[in-house]
Amino acid sequence: AELPEGIPSHWEIYFGHTDIDAAAEQAEQLGGSVLSAPEDSQYGRMVQLADPTGAAFWLMEAPDA
Repeated sequence: AELPEGIPSHWEIYFGHTDIDAAAEQAEQLGGSVLSAPEDSQYGRMVQLADPTGAAFWLMEAPDA
């Protein structure tokens, strides 16, 4: 119900990380992409990245990390 119409069901993977902002910068330096800018959420700081081949994933920093 949270996805816009036309977006099919899909999987998303999340990895824990200790510094979301630094990870986003490093991903771009290494040829990846930031798909969703780092932001604070109720679950902690998060960023959506893609590797150089386009595979998307999320990094999440726990609020108390």
